[in-house]
Amino acid sequence: MSDLLQIFGFTWMLVSALIGLYLGVKHLGVAERLEALANTGQLAEYHHLHTAFRWTVTVHAHGFLFSVVCVLVSVVLPRLALAPMVVNAVGIGLMVSTVIWTSAALARFRPMMGLADVGFLVAIATTAIGLGRAFS
Repeated sequence: MSDLLQIFGFTWMLVSALIGLYLGVKHLGVAERLEALANTGQLAEYHHLHTAFRWTVTVHAHGFLFSVVCVLVSVVLPRLALAPMVVNAVGIGLMVSTVIWTSAALARFRPMMGLADVGFLVAIATTAIGLGRAFS
């Protein structure tokens, strides 16, 4: 599971980097449009465009963060004092929750994002418990 989680983590970094590349390409146009909206006093449209752009920035940042956590957990996974089935569940939980969270965030479907967050947190908490048991 450790190897698979590392492969997934680095692959999802690539996905997040592509989202970042997309944002970089769009940034100048969005900035110019925001300036034009500000200059003409179109506050509602300004906030709508700004929020939409920032939302995608959040998806990019969280996707990268989740990827880094996956790689970090993959390093300690063999040391967890947990049953093999639980260790596998941690890895699968991290991968599944990362994909679900990113997909749900791109679709702005917050209930699914929340469920993915809970799954991710459970996997991290289980990792912490497994490490605590290994060192005690």
